[in-house]
Amino acid sequence: MAVLIDTSFFIAYINSRDKNHALSRKLAAEIFSGKYGQITVTDHIFDETITTCLHHLKKKSTIEQLGDQILNSEIELLQINEELFRDSWDLFRKYHYSFTDCTSAALSKKLKIKHIAAFDHNFDAFPWLNRIS
Repeated sequence: MAVLIDTSFFIAYINSRDKNHALSRKLAAEIFSGKYGQITVTDHIFDETITTCLHHLKKKSTIEQLGDQILNSEIELLQINEELFRDSWDLFRKYHYSFTDCTSAALSKKLKIKHIAAFDHNFDAFPWLNRIS
């Protein structure tokens, strides 16, 4: 059992002005308690999270702390290989969601990851994923 953490979750978690901030903090406690199994992110989620934070928050020290926490914690960082990249492209062509969201969906389908911590409703379109939010 595993859970994938989406960019929207990380953004809500670190941004106290985000409407989902309090909920993300509550859910993070559940996630890190092991309730959903192994905690995972993809290299694309990491990239999107850091880039989005840099663009919106502009607090370099906070962004660096978040990146370091992700990389130096129990969170497993998964790489999108060529096969998953092509599967993601197929999902993108079908749904026209962000390519990063499509990489998350493709990876979760392949690895049978059933849960995603996300505030992005696009993930509701993927029947193999249960959005935690």
